[in-house]
Amino acid sequence: MSKVQNYVFDNSNSSYTNLKPVPVSAVKLTEGFWSDRLRVNTEVTVPYEFGMIRDDLFDKFRRAATLKSSGLGTENEDTPAPGRRAREANLHRWLEAASFTLAGQHNAELQGQVDEAIDLILPVQEDDGYLHVNLASKAMRNLRWKDARLNELYASGHMIQAAIAHHRNTGESRYLDSAIRVADHIYDVFGAGTHQHDPSHPVVEMALIELYRATGDSKYFDLACYFIDHAGFEDMKEIAGHSVQITFLLCAAIDAYCESGRQSYLDASTRLWNDMTNHKMYVTGAIGGRQVGEAMGQEYELPHEHGYAETCAAIGSAMWNWRALQIDGESKYADQMELCWFNSIMCGVNLAGDKFFYDNPHSSCGHAYFDPWLGNEIRDGQDYESYRKWVGAPTRQEWFWVDRDTPRYPYRVACCPPNLVRTIAQLPAYFYSSSDDGIWVHMYGGSQLDWNLRDGSAVQISQATNYPWDGEIVIEIDSQSPIEFTLHLRIPGWARSAVVEVDGDKIDAAPGRYLHLHRVWNPGAKVRLTLPMPVEYLVADSMVAEARDSIAVKRGPIVYAFEGIDNPDATVRRAAVPASGNPSDVLSEYKADLLDGVVSVEVPALTPAEGEKPLYRTVDLPESPHAETSLKGVPFFSWDNRGETEMTVWLRRHR
Repeated sequence: MSKVQNYVFDNSNSSYTNLKPVPVSAVKLTEGFWSDRLRVNTEVTVPYEFGMIRDDLFDKFRRAATLKSSGLGTENEDTPAPGRRAREANLHRWLEAASFTLAGQHNAELQGQVDEAIDLILPVQEDDGYLHVNLASKAMRNLRWKDARLNELYASGHMIQAAIAHHRNTGESRYLDSAIRVADHIYDVFGAGTHQHDPSHPVVEMALIELYRATGDSKYFDLACYFIDHAGFEDMKEIAGHSVQITFLLCAAIDAYCESGRQSYLDASTRLWNDMTNHKMYVTGAIGGRQVGEAMGQEYELPHEHGYAETCAAIGSAMWNWRALQIDGESKYADQMELCWFNSIMCGVNLAGDKFFYDNPHSSCGHAYFDPWLGNEIRDGQDYESYRKWVGAPTRQEWFWVDRDTPRYPYRVACCPPNLVRTIAQLPAYFYSSSDDGIWVHMYGGSQLDWNLRDGSAVQISQATNYPWDGEIVIEIDSQSPIEFTLHLRIPGWARSAVVEVDGDKIDAAPGRYLHLHRVWNPGAKVRLTLPMPVEYLVADSMVAEARDSIAVKRGPIVYAFEGIDNPDATVRRAAVPASGNPSDVLSEYKADLLDGVVSVEVPALTPAEGEKPLYRTVDLPESPHAETSLKGVPFFSWDNRGETEMTVWLRRHR
């Protein structure tokens, strides 16, 4: 079977979008920051995660295939507990990543791993289409579709997404055929709307809509809308609840709007987007301020050290914004997408590609939290994370286990690593979209798009830039002959003095919108986009308690963090910037030998004198004396790559 276009989501026939994303294979990341991150994902993270998932799940699938026909398993180790998540979703997410990776660079070993994984999955499927590794035994059929916490729909949704990706990238159909049987079974159970159930962790909604797009069978779309409505989406007044679940549901609602034009879905999405960006979002684009329930929390509930800010939630936000962007090309969605990518998404994986954050603190004390009543866990041979219960000095982990006899990394599920690896594998598609009148450029970085315009004319769009460290971007348009179309360039909201030069003519470009350049382009025509990147001090709404009277440092799309390792003579969380401090006084410099090459900053600051200080003092007494110093900062995504250390994003203002 021939390969089809490898879209991440295919709205090319959707009636209610003006933009259409391009396939992953249409874009090559050629050089620079994003090319390097994609290379690490391909060469390190994809094979590394295969090993972890193989060790965690492959024997479980083998046992499940045996239990399916044995009738055993009611009280054995495979009996699920409500707290045990559907870990098989990790394998499906990895398969999705591997499928997109194979399309970019065929690898016989990776192809063999993909085939091995699919060979393990298919024998677990029942004749009626049901497939769930935790409930494979005939003796456990009475548990099926009874407890939403077992996440059967969640695992099924990820299987459907991965199977579509596998088909679009390889042309093979056996995995997709199995996923269609799963979807048909889900329709048989839930399609009539009479099955009593609680809303599950959203993802099956997105998957069913994409299956509708892939097959043309409208029953999958109808079922997706049923699940969206069952969660009460249209009536939601605020973005609330589990931060990954709500963003995944919002992705599905936008997908459903794009197919149906159902205005109430778009209205609800807009309402929740405004609530998120105005009340419930970290300066890095991360979301989820409350650890309890992994939830969005209340307005302005954005704690620094003990917040949640799950990596998967940042990914969900980027996916949601990417989808919303396709409707009318509103640049606010692209700005939000970029903020997440450079900061809260890439913070989830280390530079080497083999350690991961689940939640992403915005401050760290740099040392363990001591609790003598938990000491037995260390003596019993469990690890440091188990001892400190994720309180104290967070650091990326090699993996996250949930149900081993002696868990190495408890209290977390390993959803973030495979979610990261598949999302980074899809990254090239985020750069560009097409429309009836031309090409849209959303993200900047060394890249090349090969695409056909609506009339069939072939065009190549290339970017040469050292973005995000430098705001100079040269875009070259190439074609066989002069070609007429509109090039839509995103001018980021932070780029207040952007200039575009075309054929020697300079054009002022307003920030926070797209610049629409319509003309006949000669082969080899160049557009030079200059995005000045002065250092900026950001302040939060005074209702954000932990950021009150503090500043964060940002340059271009990059938010900065200050680590103890770079500031051995200062306690970075006690340091302050002078009230009269000006961001123009901050030094910024590209350092090729620092953290794989980053722009670092040096901020004039004050540090308190040594010695004990009272915890409280009357307002008439002066603060302890401060000495002048400077604080060195690195991009937030790059912190914790040189060992556990104190860290802060926010610097208090000394008054």
